[in-house]
Amino acid sequence: MKRSLKILKSTVSFLLTVFIIVTVAFVVQAQLTGGKAQVLDHEILTVLSGSMEPDIETGSVIAIETVDQARDYEVGDVITYHMPNDPETYVTHRVIDVQPNEGEIQYATQGDNNRTPDLELVEATQIIGHYNGMSVPYAGYVFDYVQSDQGIVLMLMVPGFLLLISSFIQVWKIVRDTEYQEVTAMGTDNETTG
Repeated sequence: MKRSLKILKSTVSFLLTVFIIVTVAFVVQAQLTGGKAQVLDHEILTVLSGSMEPDIETGSVIAIETVDQARDYEVGDVITYHMPNDPETYVTHRVIDVQPNEGEIQYATQGDNNRTPDLELVEATQIIGHYNGMSVPYAGYVFDYVQSDQGIVLMLMVPGFLLLISSFIQVWKIVRDTEYQEVTAMGTDNETTG
């Protein structure tokens, strides 16, 4: 039983440590790159609306395979693009039509949960990448929180607090074991002299 409990504690401790390290790494990277966390060639984004539900839930974290140059997308592909007048606002919607226009390709898009197509066609230059199906439901709420000022402070305090608690426990165990050994040694000395 003690062995199982020890393995469980070690596993939980390891997973918590990995979670904290990964979260801190994402936050630091996002802060250094202006809020854009990336893993290899995938940009990590938080979905803020329900326009793509049920395929992509509100609050999910999704991975967008970024593109350096324009490529041809087909009807049914899910793309992420920035708004023409606001490069900081991203939209992830499905391509519903591909339209050539003066040698350029434009895409008509629509959210799966929207009744009507998006009003503006998407130029190839607006496209950041495409959604490859990888999402983590509700993780976006955590991701956005840890990027806030309050979240950053918390992410710095929690590991420090856990380290402090762990140190206190270790010191307490050493003191307890030392006292036990002293009491045992005194008991043994009394038995041999008596």
